[in-house]
Amino acid sequence: MSLSFTCIIWLPVTTYLAGTSGRPRSSIKGRFILDVATMYVGLPRFHEAFFGRVAGLKTTSEAIFKKCMEGGEPLFSNGWSGWPTDANQDHVLSWFAELNEKLEKTQPNKPVQGFTAEQKLDVGFVDNPKARKDSRYHWSHILVPGELKSNPSADIYSKAWLDIGTYAREVLAAQDTRRFVLGFTICGSLMRIWEFDRLGGIASERFDINTDGLQFVSTVLGFLCMSEKELGFDLTIRTANDKRFIEIERDGLTERLVIDEVMQRARCIAGRAITCWKAYREGYTQIPLVIKDSWQYPERDEEGELLREATNQGVVNVARYYYHETASGDVLSNRVHRRVILRNYGKSIYKVSSRSALLAALEGCIEGHESLQRKAGLLHRDISINNLMINEDDDNLSWPSFLIDLDLAVREQRDGASGAKGKAGTRVFMAIGVLLGEQHSFMHDVESFFWVLFWICIHYDAQGKDIGPTEFDSWNYEGDNKLVRPKAGRIGDESIFLKIAEENFTSYYQPLIPLVNRLRRKVFPNGER
Repeated sequence: MSLSFTCIIWLPVTTYLAGTSGRPRSSIKGRFILDVATMYVGLPRFHEAFFGRVAGLKTTSEAIFKKCMEGGEPLFSNGWSGWPTDANQDHVLSWFAELNEKLEKTQPNKPVQGFTAEQKLDVGFVDNPKARKDSRYHWSHILVPGELKSNPSADIYSKAWLDIGTYAREVLAAQDTRRFVLGFTICGSLMRIWEFDRLGGIASERFDINTDGLQFVSTVLGFLCMSEKELGFDLTIRTANDKRFIEIERDGLTERLVIDEVMQRARCIAGRAITCWKAYREGYTQIPLVIKDSWQYPERDEEGELLREATNQGVVNVARYYYHETASGDVLSNRVHRRVILRNYGKSIYKVSSRSALLAALEGCIEGHESLQRKAGLLHRDISINNLMINEDDDNLSWPSFLIDLDLAVREQRDGASGAKGKAGTRVFMAIGVLLGEQHSFMHDVESFFWVLFWICIHYDAQGKDIGPTEFDSWNYEGDNKLVRPKAGRIGDESIFLKIAEENFTSYYQPLIPLVNRLRRKVFPNGER
């Protein structure tokens, strides 16, 4: 891909939010703050940091801007010619289109190949040289999203900043090899440049494009001339003969792992941002592998090392180790891009074919959890609906059911109380005691198995069909103390629990009410934690 085949467009936006349980939402505005750990606006020398690496940009920008100021009717003279005084969004779009055509004639290599528009949303750069005004694009085509506002006062979090963050979130979700996203906002004639990565968002100081025309030209050309790496793409994932692959060094040999499909891509900006691909070693299509990329805290035990240790100790029903590495050399201030490859492939437990198979899979995963603790001394700490897997394919040599994701796992203390301090896990499945700040223990994970089964019985029909929103969806976002009350209130009294189950379990899972109640009695003896 080359940005010499780029155009500016209005983006038709279609968005949804995946909560921590993996259930879709109709809108992501208002939830964006949940994804961004930090947002710093007004960083000096931002332009130099991100565009200074583009070879020849300074010289080219100065030459082009000089031409913009020449002639009897210069493009720039005390401001850009034709700039709409009202900064109306549609008028600004038309101005961009006209300026685009004029700059195209000015630039030696003509990097801008066209201009296309869709009404009423936002402007950005795409990688399609055939873009036209009536073209429509998916987020997978967007290289640099932008946001236009007519009023300079919209340069605040609740308006332009929220919008550009929302768009960056969608780009990251749709492009599975994207490590970060650059963008821009223009409010009136005030412009900022943005970067969103797994730590959050940062933005440049704002500048007036009608006062600093050279910086505006340099910014546009910078976006057009950036390489894939400079735009945030992961170059370790390559393409040849219409196949995507990575190469690894294992046991002294180079192996090519061909990517079949995307299994999971986290819909978030900040965080671990887990992406999983189904793959196979070239020449061994019958043996499925899973490639998992994530952004981890450097001080945390590497998941690859924990998995290798568990596999070597003979742990059962836990995804088996194949390989791990640091995926790329660029390290954020407190995140590192790690890659783990597993020898087990399956689907999330809620997609199971029958009720009896669900119970058998749950039992197998509980056995895996116990084996992980007894044989390897590891506590999982993130028992959740997407970390319990089932394999119902007779040709798949993976475990029939198994645990994945040791990102939050810890080694149990040998010389003191078991467990680890600090809250960990997926919110809706976290044990009540963990929400209250108790030291995380083996029994807290056992309680999480109960909440996984409870959640499945309420939210899914046969074959894992999602029934849509329920009153329990707010558990994804409730604060710790607020979430404790509804959880405790549903398990303490048997008659209350049975009434809740009868009213909320799907018709498909109604027959499991007696069994789920028996499990409740075991996990919460006498209705207590």
